Amino acid sequence: MLIGLGVYAAAALIILSGGQMMPWQYGQHVPSDIRARVAFTVTDEKLTEDNRRKARLATPNVYVRNEALLTSIAGKLRELFALAKSSEDSGKFIAAAGEKGWHVDEKDYAALKNLASEPSGSGAQLFEDRVNALSRFLAGQYVVEKVNDPTRPTAPEQSLLKWNTTGQRRVFTSELQYVSDTEAVTRIAEEGAKQNLSGPLDPLVDDVSRLIVQSLQPDAEKKKFDPIYRYDALATAKLMDENERAVAKVVSSYNAGDVLVKGGTNITEEQLALLRHEHEAYRRALSTDWALRRAQPELPPGVEPVAVRPVVCVWYNEDLSSRKFIIPGLVVLLMMMLAALLTSQTVVREREQGTIEGLVVSPVTAGELILGKLLPYVAIALADVATVAAVGLMVFHAPMRGGPALLLGLMLVYLLAALGAGLLISVSTRTQQSAFLAAFVATLLPTMLLTGFVFPVSSMPKVLQALVQLHPATHFMVIVRAIALKGAGMAVLWPRAAATAALAAALLGASVMRFRKAL
Repeated sequence: MLIGLGVYAAAALIILSGGQMMPWQYGQHVPSDIRARVAFTVTDEKLTEDNRRKARLATPNVYVRNEALLTSIAGKLRELFALAKSSEDSGKFIAAAGEKGWHVDEKDYAALKNLASEPSGSGAQLFEDRVNALSRFLAGQYVVEKVNDPTRPTAPEQSLLKWNTTGQRRVFTSELQYVSDTEAVTRIAEEGAKQNLSGPLDPLVDDVSRLIVQSLQPDAEKKKFDPIYRYDALATAKLMDENERAVAKVVSSYNAGDVLVKGGTNITEEQLALLRHEHEAYRRALSTDWALRRAQPELPPGVEPVAVRPVVCVWYNEDLSSRKFIIPGLVVLLMMMLAALLTSQTVVREREQGTIEGLVVSPVTAGELILGKLLPYVAIALADVATVAAVGLMVFHAPMRGGPALLLGLMLVYLLAALGAGLLISVSTRTQQSAFLAAFVATLLPTMLLTGFVFPVSSMPKVLQALVQLHPATHFMVIVRAIALKGAGMAVLWPRAAATAALAAALLGASVMRFRKAL
């Protein structure tokens, strides 16, 4: 009887707990088939991620037409024509053209002068038509720079060429010509000159061919090139993100009664994961059925209860990519680390080395001295942050949906707060070692652990949530992620910006006052 009651109680506990106890484990031998008790779906995260990775790798490189290069070549040709028109003899023309880098002779002068001297203006119009035809020819040549993207070891099959605001064309990457290939560039230059400057402008073919080669390869030995189509890293990264988001999740559907594990085998890791999904679906079905049966008596006659299934939608980091969330936070962490740790050594180093007396007797005020200590570290921090931002955008393809100008302005405010914290520590300590330890404990560790970089502030105790509001990184962490991921503006961010500015003013003011006391 006691055994029967124990079994009944165990069964009741399983039912009341919603079936949360899964009866299978890894390596367990299954004597008969395990079938699905309810219909359910499983998202293959690994295959989905693999498909998204393939979509990124297959995204075409984006190249934008170098309109400045084409305009420069056409402008030099028009300038040479105007010079021939205004010159009285070939000697003056050759000398003036030589100063501009041309290697022309009397035949070139005669050809240009004959066209320029036609009274009807047809010669000048013919020259203009040939220049425009040459520009169109060059625009149709897919001369690009080689792309060195460590995230894509092999070039994509296709490339995307863009011009103006709407024109674009997809071409096979094998059709591209690289500007570093001198043989290909020379062939294109000769073909373009011969094709578009034939007839009365034949003497200029060699000169124009040299002009095109020199324009595309200003200094080949130093690997200085100017391609007709320039690689656009930001546009390529944006297209990669769009293609990655367009990849649908790989979902497998199972119906009730489908065999999940065949009898006579042992459960593998993949099968155990599948059984977990089925068990979770079965638990939800039990819970839903229990809720519907409980709600039925409370409803009017003839009204059937309806189960409401919540659907979670991620608005801004749609693919839940950790790099898109972490990289903006790294900017906050890096600025605090550089600014606070470096500036914490400024004044205390003077005191420890015995040079503080020189500052005491100098005519500069405390505020001017603090400003002089700040400026070098502002430049250093901004340079390092610019490097991190460039790597994040081009290598890790972190998004930037907001305004860079707004981010830079608020970044300067946060930087002043971080520098003020370091200076306050520097003027309040006596040794460099104690200043470094104080800066490490007071700035770097809280920035990493308490400001939302790793753990959400909302999950912390209420008292700790209130205390971390006194740390500038708490507010700037929200600002930089909102600008990068959401594209938020000042209308939304002004409370955080005001708090950061207030903390910056308080820390810098305290540094000045504390330094005056030390003097």
